[in-house]
Amino acid sequence: MTAYRASTRRTWRLGLLLFPVSADKIAIFRIYPLFRMRPEKNNDIQCLRAVAILLVLIQHYRNRLPTLPGYGRLFDHFAFWPGVDIFFAISGLLICHSFLRDKRLATSRREALATFWTRRWGRLFPTVLFWSIASVCISFFIVSSPDVEPTKIAVGAATAVAGVSNAYWVYCAQHLGANCGNADFNSVTWSLSLEWQLYAVLTALICMVGRRWAVAAMLIFAAIMSTFSAASFSTMWAFRMQAFSLGALTFLLLQKNGALPVISMPRALAIALLLAGIFVCISAPIHVPQPFVLPTIAVGAIMCLLSSLTGTAFSQWSLGAPIIWLGQRSYSVYLCHLPMIIVTKEIVAHTIGPALNAQNVIIAATIAGCLVFVSAELSYRFIELPFQRIVGKKIVNSRFKRQRDTGTPPT
Repeated sequence: MTAYRASTRRTWRLGLLLFPVSADKIAIFRIYPLFRMRPEKNNDIQCLRAVAILLVLIQHYRNRLPTLPGYGRLFDHFAFWPGVDIFFAISGLLICHSFLRDKRLATSRREALATFWTRRWGRLFPTVLFWSIASVCISFFIVSSPDVEPTKIAVGAATAVAGVSNAYWVYCAQHLGANCGNADFNSVTWSLSLEWQLYAVLTALICMVGRRWAVAAMLIFAAIMSTFSAASFSTMWAFRMQAFSLGALTFLLLQKNGALPVISMPRALAIALLLAGIFVCISAPIHVPQPFVLPTIAVGAIMCLLSSLTGTAFSQWSLGAPIIWLGQRSYSVYLCHLPMIIVTKEIVAHTIGPALNAQNVIIAATIAGCLVFVSAELSYRFIELPFQRIVGKKIVNSRFKRQRDTGTPPT
């Protein structure tokens, strides 16, 4: 009991630090303790995000900066772009949990949708807006990369902000004559647009037919999509929903009373499940025939997700802290890594040159790593966190106002 009270006091202090409230609101917290701000945390999911972003970095570093021959041969056996499917699986679980919680706390579906999308806006939009603008600004100073036309880069940025980047880049890939400019500046936003679209579909279906039928409908659509071939940047590839749908199903099957699922398994088993899931994901694009590639990757992504639901297998490891750090910043890393690689390529072109040797490989990797991780840290600290706090405070104040106006206690 003493430990619980100490934990409660720490939660109070953190909550008041992030969301300062007046004395009357503090009184409501004391009267209704179930409404205390007790965020659910699973740092193993942050570790899984770190794994996913590392896979993406391995994929995108290829052919953009100097690398040793062995690095290129790695891609004869594996492809690392399924890191985004691990993100999709995580999102399916967390978005299902988040919206059902908002729906439970709200007095109407409209309020639940408003709360959910307000939180998503604060979490995602400011950062993608900043890096979309940054990609256009960077394009004015790049001369060593091909097809760098700021006006076309700006079109790609606009589609990212509008949430239709995946549709735009599918069009560009299928109509080579369209000449959409250098895709490295902001084409990674295709997966963010897809996530937003999947959020919209899932939340709308939950409001219309309930959570079970909503997830069932998404699984049916995912199964139908899985019968079609899905080459890179084809329509079926850029609008895929297999991993996201399975992530949502995982939440429904394993949750208890709406809380994030927790699975008990030995650390060794969790690590083995993670490694097996990664292997399935990265080997499927090379070794599995169409149309089974995306379904196989989705299964591998869910294996990775399940390994993280112990909550302690990875984050309490001796090296857990830096992995958690990377996972927390994975969104900013994802958005900034290709623009920073382009900047690195420009620096390399004007300094050490393109000669392929160990020294140049190390120098280029060091410059790129510093640019990516420093940019991600600044983006996380000065864009992501401030807007999350602003939006979180707005949601809390809105709930207090509703409860004060209606005279109902917090739920």
